[in-house]
Amino acid sequence: MSQNLNLANQAYLAIEEKIVTLALEPGSLISERKLIEMIGLGRTPVREAMQRLSWEGLIEVRPRAGFKISEIRAEDCAKVVELRQVLEPRLARAAARFITPNLLEDVKTYRQMMLDSLPAQDAKLYLKADKGFDVAVMAAAENIYLTNILAPLQTHSRRFWYRYFSRDSMERLGQAHITVMDAVLARDDLRAYQSMETLMGVVAIHAQALKD
Repeated sequence: MSQNLNLANQAYLAIEEKIVTLALEPGSLISERKLIEMIGLGRTPVREAMQRLSWEGLIEVRPRAGFKISEIRAEDCAKVVELRQVLEPRLARAAARFITPNLLEDVKTYRQMMLDSLPAQDAKLYLKADKGFDVAVMAAAENIYLTNILAPLQTHSRRFWYRYFSRDSMERLGQAHITVMDAVLARDDLRAYQSMETLMGVVAIHAQALKD
């Protein structure tokens, strides 16, 4: 059972990355067979991954036609960020309080990855660091209810960023991410809360610009 769950998670992460980075284009149709070939995993993990992605609003199941990759609407970005502004600081505070030594090492890894992505404006490395940090923080907070709400919002945000935001925003957003990471690494829950508020404020400015 654990192996099946691991394969399903691998399939989910592989497909999610392709959706976020627009390798699977918004509005396009793709068959189950093509997905299996694309990521090199079997039918069962791919189906489980697609069920999860459907629930998160990233794909639409089309009977007898395969899967449709959800469209991206610029006006939805602000709606996603509005919720994240409320919830993300609480998640960061809980993570700073309860983070384990193993997860601290993960955060250090993603902090360095984020730093490495900035000089060359490596968007895919930046997104990998962002995703990894989100996963580590959610694991540290140990609040499945908050995780179930935030995880899909974070994924949609990454896709919005890749589609609409200028790469010039990477430096500002990356440094704001690193400030949050430093607070979590210091286990300073108040600073983690405040720095995440600041980060979400920066994201909100970009999101509002899309809406306007």
